[in-house]
Amino acid sequence: AAAGGSGEFGTHERNSISVRCRDQVEQSARAAELILHGIPSEEPGREGLRETPLRFAKAFRELTKGYSMSVEEEVGGAIFKEAEEKMVYMKDIPVYSLCEHHLLPFFGSVHIAYIPNPDVGIIGLSKFSRIVDVFAKRLQVQERLTTEIADAILKLLKPKGVAVIVQCRHMCMEMRGVCRQGTQTTTTDKRGVFCNPVVFREFCSLLLLPSASTGSTGSKPKCDLGSDKGNLTECCSGKSAESEDCCDIGRSCTHDGTYKSYDPQDDPMKDCDIYRVYLRCAKNESSAIAKLVQDAVIGP
Repeated sequence: AAAGGSGEFGTHERNSISVRCRDQVEQSARAAELILHGIPSEEPGREGLRETPLRFAKAFRELTKGYSMSVEEEVGGAIFKEAEEKMVYMKDIPVYSLCEHHLLPFFGSVHIAYIPNPDVGIIGLSKFSRIVDVFAKRLQVQERLTTEIADAILKLLKPKGVAVIVQCRHMCMEMRGVCRQGTQTTTTDKRGVFCNPVVFREFCSLLLLPSASTGSTGSKPKCDLGSDKGNLTECCSGKSAESEDCCDIGRSCTHDGTYKSYDPQDDPMKDCDIYRVYLRCAKNESSAIAKLVQDAVIGP
């Protein structure tokens, strides 16, 4: 369906498109041709645009292939029986989708965490990206995309909890309308034990802490202050900065790696709020850096 042409696919194009998708591609190509004809002073028959409707139709089919995908088929047998109950998280999963209001792209990152159900098991890590694509390759709004990812993981793994955070830039408000470039939208969905603010804060702190970003399970983070730890005389809980476990809060933590339903009367935040430990580390490190600068510029 080339603009200015016969409106039919050539033999090569027809052979490269399955019968199931051919009608969709032909309709999209005809629609794209009409759009080109509607642009004032444009010439749809010129060389650069002659094959554009067909190219657009093929690209649009790929961008909306999520309608023909299912989570079950994409995951397959990649659920493994492991008796794990610690947090598993994956950050910065790339996501690209189309806004259903303007058919313009929005893109960014998805962060997912879940507490496995030992009766069901864990999922292959690459399947997170496949689950995201199932719902992103559709006409979407970010809010619904976030919910659908959480619903799918909850249904598939029946975990003790799941949390999904999606951060995206929307071209429908950067390229047109208010034209606010660089604006980022964040949506979240929390289920099960992640409704406990302590557990959700732990997930958020793992996304923020460089020392935690290299791991994928809920192990206790160490202080990641670089090789020159000697600059700090005290760290976090008052232990020596030279100590290997200077940020080990497990000695007084009451939830010892397991996650229970939230009881406001038994909030362990005072002992195991990892983010507060991080802030304490950062404050001490900032003081050490300030002293080094002062010594270098002014003198001891």
